[in-house]
Amino acid sequence: MSTSVRIFLLLASLSLGAGMHAQDVKELKFSLDEVVDIAIANSNISIQAKSLYETEKYSFDSFVASRRWQLGLNFGPSYQLSSLPPEAYSVSAFSNTNALSAGATLNFSKLISGTGGYAYATSNLAWSEYFSESGDAYRQLYGAPRLMGTTPIRVGYRQELIGYNGPKWDKKIRDKQYENAGKEYVARMAAISETAAGYFFSYATCKALYDMYKINAESADSLYRIGLKKYDLTSIRKDELLSLQLQLMNSQNDVRSSYNSMEKARRSLLSYLNMGYEDVSVEVDLPDNPEHYIAIDPQQAIETAKQYNPEFGQAEEALLRAQQELDRAKREKGLQANLDLSVGLQKFGYDFNTLGTTNKMYSMANVTLGIPIVDHGMRRDNYNAAKTRADYYDVQMVETERVIVESIVNTVNELQIQQMMLEDTKKAMELADESFRQNQYNYAHGLSDINTFTLSQNRKDSAHINYISSLRDFWLAYYRLCAITLYDFYNMRPLEYSGISY
Repeated sequence: MSTSVRIFLLLASLSLGAGMHAQDVKELKFSLDEVVDIAIANSNISIQAKSLYETEKYSFDSFVASRRWQLGLNFGPSYQLSSLPPEAYSVSAFSNTNALSAGATLNFSKLISGTGGYAYATSNLAWSEYFSESGDAYRQLYGAPRLMGTTPIRVGYRQELIGYNGPKWDKKIRDKQYENAGKEYVARMAAISETAAGYFFSYATCKALYDMYKINAESADSLYRIGLKKYDLTSIRKDELLSLQLQLMNSQNDVRSSYNSMEKARRSLLSYLNMGYEDVSVEVDLPDNPEHYIAIDPQQAIETAKQYNPEFGQAEEALLRAQQELDRAKREKGLQANLDLSVGLQKFGYDFNTLGTTNKMYSMANVTLGIPIVDHGMRRDNYNAAKTRADYYDVQMVETERVIVESIVNTVNELQIQQMMLEDTKKAMELADESFRQNQYNYAHGLSDINTFTLSQNRKDSAHINYISSLRDFWLAYYRLCAITLYDFYNMRPLEYSGISY
């Protein structure tokens, strides 16, 4: 089998082999923006990120609802049957109890955010019916075998006077936690964008190399066939013909290797986009160079990251939690006092008609004091542990800032360098293409040798690879900076996904 036939079969098998059932092959064409949008909407990581954010949102909504006024109703019957010795009641008739009771209580409560105390109001009704001997005894003593009681209204207020006030800290931490949840969601979307861009350029690079090597293989085949004719006419030497044959064989291997790499990159891209990869061919549109130069001040990027990056918020949240525990441990070391004030109205009777005959107003003030006497250093050690933990997270905030600032400065510098390289590599690619076309013509017409032609082809290939690499490095650096700062410096606005913006 001749070399020209082999190269034809190779190209046919690689280019068309996957499309033997062309009618069943789905063709897709992606731009970088489209790949990013599909990843954000369809990737498994995106779906997980949305679920995490919605979970936190519902949890925060529940927390907010818990701090609004609450109203509840409790009711239910109970039955008691007992037999006790007479001396247990000091009245012989009460030696046996056989009673059915029922009650209902309406509860109202409201957290007072400013003080961390609770205002409450209750209303209840209770009824007990006594049967058998116990019922006869109640009838003899009180005129009826039943007892009814109600508290139409009771209002009160509970407050921590001295000691740890949890509701105040909970509000601070939950607000920060919910704010961080939104930032984390945007950060996850930005990370997905960066990853999707990486898959896009990985496939685009492999596809460009494959297309380039196919063209080189076709050119090498044409030159080899021309060389065979020239050799027959003794126009070229044997070593030059062997060089042409070697170049053809190398180009065939490049096509095989690049096709394998391209297929791996295609499957990885489609798999990440959660689109499957069977019977799908993919074409990509490489993005152009940026329309204008993006000048980014590193200090501005740092300040933007402090405002939007969730790692800063997470460090602040961790420090708040440590300070909460420190405050708890500090206040639990000494005297604690709780206050509970309430006032209400009570009524008693044997039925609804007699309930209004016995009204009794009452008020209650309850102050509870807690004084630690001997705890073998438990509270002191808890305080020292909490203080050490707070110091740790204070330093951790400084370390978080250092790491992020270093990353931002490096990424901004890389982005600026890649912007300058883009124009240079694009011009170098255009010059290399022009030079290669001229050398190809010269060699075909005997105006240059094979070494000059091969050198020109290698320069062309390197120029194309360098341009694609610069394009990839620029956009990946840009997406990385967006992921760190959660800010779109090209359009000068915070990143926004699904209506969430920070």
